Amino acid sequence: MQKRSTPTSKPTSDPQAKRQTQNHPWMEPFELGRKAFAEAKYKDAIHHFSDAITMNSNNNITLIDCRAAAYEKDGNLVNGLEDALTMIKASPTQSKGYLRAGKLFSLQNRYDKALAIYNRAMEKVTKNDPRYSQLSEMRKTVIQQHKKQKQTPIDFIQVLPFDIVAHIFELLSFERRVQCMAVSKAWRALLKDWSGMWREIDFSSPKMSAYAMKQYMSYVKGRYVRKFTLTGKNRNQTNKMIQSLIDRDCHYIERLGFIECEVQLDLFLRTLRLMGRHVYYLQLTDTGIPFSALPDILKTTPTIRRLVYQDETPTELTLDQSLPLTHLELSFTSAKRMDYATLQNMIKNCPDLTHLSLYPTYGDPVITLALQSCPNLTSLRYQQYHIGWDDDPSNDIKKTTPKQRGISELVFPTFCEISDDTLISIIETHHNSLKILDLRGCVRLSTRTTDQLSNVDAPRLREIFLENSAEFSESSLCGIMQHHKGSLEVVHLQSVVSVTNAVVGSLTGATALKKLNISNCSKVTGTGLRQLLDSVEGLQHLVLNNCNNINNDAVNYARDKLGRRGVECRYATY
Repeated sequence: MQKRSTPTSKPTSDPQAKRQTQNHPWMEPFELGRKAFAEAKYKDAIHHFSDAITMNSNNNITLIDCRAAAYEKDGNLVNGLEDALTMIKASPTQSKGYLRAGKLFSLQNRYDKALAIYNRAMEKVTKNDPRYSQLSEMRKTVIQQHKKQKQTPIDFIQVLPFDIVAHIFELLSFERRVQCMAVSKAWRALLKDWSGMWREIDFSSPKMSAYAMKQYMSYVKGRYVRKFTLTGKNRNQTNKMIQSLIDRDCHYIERLGFIECEVQLDLFLRTLRLMGRHVYYLQLTDTGIPFSALPDILKTTPTIRRLVYQDETPTELTLDQSLPLTHLELSFTSAKRMDYATLQNMIKNCPDLTHLSLYPTYGDPVITLALQSCPNLTSLRYQQYHIGWDDDPSNDIKKTTPKQRGISELVFPTFCEISDDTLISIIETHHNSLKILDLRGCVRLSTRTTDQLSNVDAPRLREIFLENSAEFSESSLCGIMQHHKGSLEVVHLQSVVSVTNAVVGSLTGATALKKLNISNCSKVTGTGLRQLLDSVEGLQHLVLNNCNNINNDAVNYARDKLGRRGVECRYATY
């Protein structure tokens, strides 16, 4: 790349030079500018050269070139480029403007623009110009640089603004961001120092070694950490990670989860006493911490709102004060159920609950207890390992009364001895708020429940799941589909004996329907399926496993309508 500078000259006392300065007043600021340039005072040089250009009415390209050189040295490439283009416009046959513009474009890595300037110069500047050979050499250099630039992939983190780059990385999981650190030194340096990298630390991947976790924790700036999750570690590894949280001063953690980790209770309590005041979500899954230790844990987390406790066997627990919990999940894998008095004590001391998930199931008494003790309850589940509450806390930290009071999610996907009377009572009371109704595990239900559901208006009902029942009548199922087809998005009727073409046909014109599962419904034929497909435009996913009376032509017709991935059709072989 060329190196050009403004030549320097010393002030002279020659009488002829004085007369020249008097005749050309721009000479004085010009000389001052050259002197400032030589002394590396580029801002002063720009000022003096600007004065000289103002005093000279002939648009002298030498003056403009000098100011462009000063702009370049000062790092103001944009203004320098403006001067260079002004020179080209003023004197298109002289090489000075082209050389200056090409150099400034090259300094900005805009080699395509620099090449265009040099190509134009080769056309406009005559070969007699003393700098013509320099133009030719610069053109060859830029051609090579441009070719190299095109072969080198563009690194978006060096091109895009930082806030956009940060937003892109925010959309990635912690594991993916860790993988990005291995892309290049530039990526590693950026992610290592970026506060968002360590905002949500998730050591759930079994591929991550203890050494790697220790190394990443050494980069952590504790004040930025808001979430920490550890999965599948032994007692020694878990203790080291907990100690790292203390050592890195992670005092602002809001979401804390230990899954299948052997947690030492006294160390865990000491950690919470130091940094538990901001924790609003706590998950303890198969940690070995006894259920009876929850009162001590909850005392160290005054802002907790969501608690997930999953272990093998429940132990007795007594609470002597109300808890501010809005989400509670208690799940035990052993056949032994929690003592009813313990569960009653727990639920009664959580009057602000909006979401409750229990396993194993406890039948009608606990449902009645929950509805009576928790007036703001919106979601009730008898479900093992339901996770999904570690999102934005703003939804449940505020204690305002919900706009739409009542149960919106009633989910019983596993075996559950709930009676018709209890379920009918809930439907009658909460039909205006009900959005998801999952009765797949309710084996004791009769057609009384579906009859009631077909007669009430549930304007918000989006998803319904019925399965493995011969009790529900065809007419009640038709009534449910007909009555709620304007709002239903997901309909699951797997292994329901009374599902026929009439039931499927009741969904004709269902504008919101996206997914339908009629697996093991042997009474549905290809004719009924075709009628449904022709009348429902928004259907995206159709499950037809073991529907023996639906012929291949109808299945292929469904695949033509929804795409091959939109239809699931398999047959069991015995």
